[in-house]
This record gives sequence, C-alpha cells and structure tokens, in this order.
Amino acid sequence: MPKGWALPENTKFSKKGSRKKIKTKVIDYLKQFFLNSNLNPKDKLIAKELYEELLELAHSGEIDEDHVPKVTTIQNWIE
Repeated sequence: MPKGWALPENTKFSKKGSRKKIKTKVIDYLKQFFLNSNLNPKDKLIAKELYEELLELAHSGEIDEDHVPKVTTIQNWIE
C-alpha cells in the first residue's frame, strides 16, 4: 500500500445520499395535483403534465425553477 492512503485528502467517500431531493413545497404541489386527479378521474395528469404544471408555477414565481424535478423523478414519485 502506498504511504498516506489513510489521510483525509486521500479518502474516497461514497456518494450515498448525495442525490438531489425534491423540496417540500414541490411535494406539496405534487400531492395537491395528485389528489385533485383522484377526485376527478377525467382530470388525471401524467408525469409530463405534472412537470409542465410545476414549470408554470416556477415561471409565476411560486417555486424556484431549480427545484422542479425531472419527468422521470415525478414518474417514480407517482409509482
């Protein structure tokens, strides 16, 4: 083993838990959209439509555009 392998600057940490998390305010909006679609099945939104709704909220200033998750993230959240 090379010398200095245990020094902090040489230590490699896993990236577990370093994923970007969905902000609480965004989750609240997603829950609201999801519950509204459960009340009226004809108003059911798919992940792409939920993404577009969140983008509209971001453009209006309700949430930060950086906090809008990807469509695949929303799809995983729905399932």
